[in-house]
Amino acid sequence: MTRLACLVVLTLGLLSISTPGTSGARPASRAPSARAQELKRGARSALFEASAEGRRRAIRMLEEAVSLEPDDPTLWHLLGEAYASARYGTRSRACFEHALSIEPRDAGSWFLSGMAWRREWLLRLDPSALDRAIAAFDSCTRLDPDHGEGWLRLSALLYERGDPDAAFAAAERSKDLGAFPDQNLLARAYLAFRTGDLARADALFARVIPRLESFARRLLARRLPSAIRLHSGRRVTRIPPRPRTSSASNTGRGWRMPCCSSRIRSSRASTGGP
Repeated sequence: MTRLACLVVLTLGLLSISTPGTSGARPASRAPSARAQELKRGARSALFEASAEGRRRAIRMLEEAVSLEPDDPTLWHLLGEAYASARYGTRSRACFEHALSIEPRDAGSWFLSGMAWRREWLLRLDPSALDRAIAAFDSCTRLDPDHGEGWLRLSALLYERGDPDAAFAAAERSKDLGAFPDQNLLARAYLAFRTGDLARADALFARVIPRLESFARRLLARRLPSAIRLHSGRRVTRIPPRPRTSSASNTGRGWRMPCCSSRIRSSRASTGGP
């Protein structure tokens, strides 16, 4: 079970490294300047170099770009990601917050903010950072219910906070949406197992194992089926979740943790989910 948990965490964790964040922000109200667009293209090229010097150049170009076009949220997104790649966490989060002040109903901005707070939580294990990340992914999925990766990230963090039922419900909402349908399915299978629904976990693992990379397929195929099918067809006592993480209900300026767990549970009940 420990190896399975490590594999799932590793699979989900690699997503934030392998792919950049995306945004659905609407364009600025006026045509961006040619200089700002030139700086944006140059910054993207510099970031693709994946070097310290490239990151420094990208940051300089993007700082100039946002000074020219301060109301373009996409520039703030890119600058935030450039800061994140250089491990300037506070500056990165400030960029995404600024983008949200421009376009507060942009699901992409909330997703990037969630990723930034998730990095802060992984770095410092600060419970308030975990709550902020959950709140941001919750806002992302409220605004865009088809944001598959938003649901996937939300489910993982809800489980880490000690709420496996809400985590499983969020994973169910991810379906095959977004760029990572196999990881969505793996999360659903794992969380079904953790909540004690072994028959459903068995069915989900049987679907997802053939779709995984060979190393993961061999590991899961060797360890899972016998453990799950031993109890196939009947629900067993739930596996104890992680202890809940204590955190304050209010952090930051005027920020309140939304009741996303109850929202997900009510959605799950209305759709007749397991």
